[in-house]
Amino acid sequence: MSDEVGFYNYFSIFMLLRMDAMNRNVTCWVRHCLRAAIVVSVTAGSLSAYADIVKIDAKINYQKIQGFGGMNGAGWINDLTTEQINTAFGNDAGQIGLSIMRIRIDPDSNKWNIQVPSARQAVSLGAKLMATPWTPPRI
Repeated sequence: MSDEVGFYNYFSIFMLLRMDAMNRNVTCWVRHCLRAAIVVSVTAGSLSAYADIVKIDAKINYQKIQGFGGMNGAGWINDLTTEQINTAFGNDAGQIGLSIMRIRIDPDSNKWNIQVPSARQAVSLGAKLMATPWTPPRI
């Protein structure tokens, strides 16, 4: 298990225990790399003692959701496989249906080019691409 996945698993468990102690109802979504979401629900007592009021007015738009997605970090893996791209950005049964891919523009074009094939495939499936540098320019 990677440190990142381990952190989110432990963090999720901590939050479930913490919310359990507060007698709140909890639904926790845990996602692993390109796998379907696992829903963990905990109900421990009444929510009414702690409930806040949330008002939703569908007539007011504060911002537009452009889509949902993730990033492709070629520093961790060489590139996503065709199957992984289809699972992430496809809309068929068993696919996640992400609509945005974020990639890093590395100062070294040889490293940046590693992500181009998967980015092209994601775009061909209808995804929007957000490419940004993650480091300041060299002086």
